[in-house]
Amino acid sequence: MDTQQLSALLQIEHSVRRSETLAELLFVVTNETRNLVPYDQAVFLFGNDVESLKVTAVSDHPTVDRTSPFIAFIERIANRESKLATANKTHPVDPADWPQTDQKDLSEFSPRHMLWLPFMLPANNHQRVGVLWLARSQPWTEHEISLLNHLAGTFAHGIHAFAKQAIWSKFLRWFSSSKAPRYILILLILLMFLPVRISAIAPAEVVAKDPTVIASPLNGAVKKIEVLPGQQVKSGDVLVRLEDTELLSTTEVAEQDLLRTKAELHTTQQGGFSDIRQNAKVSELTAQVAVKEAELNFSQKKLEKSVMTAPKAGVVILKDPKDWEGKPVVVGERILLLADPAEIELKIMVPVKDAIALDEGEEVKLFLDTNPINAISAKIKYAAYEPERTPDNVMAYKLIASFVTAHESAQLRIGMRGTAKLYGESVSLFYYLFRRPITATRQWLGW
Repeated sequence: MDTQQLSALLQIEHSVRRSETLAELLFVVTNETRNLVPYDQAVFLFGNDVESLKVTAVSDHPTVDRTSPFIAFIERIANRESKLATANKTHPVDPADWPQTDQKDLSEFSPRHMLWLPFMLPANNHQRVGVLWLARSQPWTEHEISLLNHLAGTFAHGIHAFAKQAIWSKFLRWFSSSKAPRYILILLILLMFLPVRISAIAPAEVVAKDPTVIASPLNGAVKKIEVLPGQQVKSGDVLVRLEDTELLSTTEVAEQDLLRTKAELHTTQQGGFSDIRQNAKVSELTAQVAVKEAELNFSQKKLEKSVMTAPKAGVVILKDPKDWEGKPVVVGERILLLADPAEIELKIMVPVKDAIALDEGEEVKLFLDTNPINAISAKIKYAAYEPERTPDNVMAYKLIASFVTAHESAQLRIGMRGTAKLYGESVSLFYYLFRRPITATRQWLGW
């Protein structure tokens, strides 16, 4: 090594130590190296023994154009060279064994004489951090290769300091250099037969058990709802008032008709003492009085029914009372529910896509929105055979579950919502993990 080469070598190493970023270091690698050994073209490819090599820097170019045919050519031949036994040693590249298409591209993209210069880290089990691809029109000498090998060690340490390898890359390297793949594959196959309980998650709501339906006894319209949602009422409390204007009028008319008929009957009975012919009308008027009394009784009962009262004590289950005021109703139409707050159960809406086979008595865990940490135990009571559309426009099966302990259910109130986890039969871990993909594949293929 002459004085000029030694000076160039020291200057390059000094530039490596002064580099503050990886981009600055790669600029030194691809451009300033020609001060020590002349070349026409330099390309640095980043990647270790496992990863594919990617062009990161090109001499005389500030950036790398990933769409360039030259970049695609270099990466193609470099990754093929990386699979050879000599991939971790510096050596001239012989294109004689290349495919005809690559040899043709070589004459267009690169000089004939190329050098493969890997950057190795001896302290890290000879780990490769990248490759410098050099090309020129003259053959490479052993002295030049020796100088570049010395410089490659300096470059490797500099690049390693900037670009720490990812954990995944280390794992792949360990994975590929040991017997781990065989053992891991066997372990995974065995784990696929591990029995686990199949489960599903669905929205749930605490609802009343066997609530009393308060339905309209008449055809008419709602005048006013006298209670509020969640209100506690006693037996006999007024719940709903229906429009009674027409009923009052009908009752008043019936009363007047009855009074008129009774007066007529009384007059006829008095006249019968002086005129025997009047006695013939008494029986007819007596029958009319009976009819008018029946009509009055009917009108009064309808008027009484316009005021709906609670048949027993309970909690009112109702949405917005304002929505009912003025709304027409028919006989038997449900207006509200009256429930015993101590008699509750769990309603679960399982989407069709998440449905699993469930039997009576299967375990359910309820996680309330207000207390998502602690689970409340329940058991399936029954499940609907046909799905129904939920307010969220999702087809779902309705399941009803009963709570296991009275202590846990005492903390609940009607209307509480949460998420229920349903547990079914034991299946293999493979089926548990791939049930949905298998279902989607069958639907797509039409099995």
